[in-house]
Amino acid sequence: MQPKTPMYWEDFTAARRDRILEQADPLISDYYAGRFIASDDERTENLLDLLTSQQKDKDFRALYFSVFNRILMSSDGALAEMLGPYAIKMVCEEPEYILTYLRENKTLEEEYAHSIGTEILLSQGLSADEGTSMKSVKESVLSKTGDKGLVEPFLRRIESFISISLAWEQVPHIKPDSTATLTYKSKAQFEALYDRVDSGDESALQVLEHDVLYQELYSPACSWYCGGEILSVKASSHLAPIGNMTYEAGNAHDFDHERVWAEGVDGLGIGEYLEYEFPGNCPRITTVKIMNGYVKNETVWKDNARVKQLKMYYQGKPYAILDLEDTRNLQYFNVGVLGPYDADAPNWKLRFEILEVYEGEKYEDTVISELYFDGIDVH
Repeated sequence: MQPKTPMYWEDFTAARRDRILEQADPLISDYYAGRFIASDDERTENLLDLLTSQQKDKDFRALYFSVFNRILMSSDGALAEMLGPYAIKMVCEEPEYILTYLRENKTLEEEYAHSIGTEILLSQGLSADEGTSMKSVKESVLSKTGDKGLVEPFLRRIESFISISLAWEQVPHIKPDSTATLTYKSKAQFEALYDRVDSGDESALQVLEHDVLYQELYSPACSWYCGGEILSVKASSHLAPIGNMTYEAGNAHDFDHERVWAEGVDGLGIGEYLEYEFPGNCPRITTVKIMNGYVKNETVWKDNARVKQLKMYYQGKPYAILDLEDTRNLQYFNVGVLGPYDADAPNWKLRFEILEVYEGEKYEDTVISELYFDGIDVH
């Protein structure tokens, strides 16, 4: 026997909603009718206490949830700051009912995650063992439901918000210094043009000389990589192969825009990362270049998630947050001067961790087509 689908306020007929409102506490019906506006005052606190009280009656539960959502979505300033404990109580008391609804209402889900995450930050943070902590919220929610598939994506959203908030306070943000519009010919088309150049075709040479994508990835001309050396490219996870297509870490640094790295965890890949290792005598890096998303064509680029923020670590320590644009254009980030450039120095690493994403229209996999470098100390 299939479980019954929960009923929410918008599922009720107008007549049924009117009957429920007639029986509701005057404080709720007054707010619902617009007879007062929620603010950081005692009347609103009383309303919030009522809305988050345990409610076994399913009709009132639907009303209370709907009214609380209205307050949450319209709040700002001092009112927004006071909503965190109430959002936590709402979710922890009825996790299956609340999270089933939020799963289908992403904007509202984000508001709950932000409100709860803010309360955790203001209280004791991620590592707290008591009080309002990520641990206590997780334990409370899971004590009421064993549906980890429902709970864990929401918890990851809270953790993502906390990580981003902490990162904002710790390291500088770097926006693209410039971008370059790419033509996105296929690799096969570039190879055919190059064959024509070998045969003396001047028109093909003109095309390749003015094509940024070709010059960046496929040209045999010298670049930082004439001296630059990457010992390894690793990832925290990658999507399993599909047919003959692989999604491993090395695809993000193979100078082939049609092959990609896609993280391989459930959800949007928040916290997943790429890590590059360099020898001590590697020429120093000054620029990170990124082709964000599955850039091969417009359809797959839109279908899959793209990175919005990458947290960059230099030798294991937070260094910067790269704020990526949501574009298929090549993005150039000026990151200062990185690396010892010393034959006696040990190997060193750069890590790029996904903090936030632009969601795909079809898939939750977050994709990077290319992440590579430019720098100094060559020629």
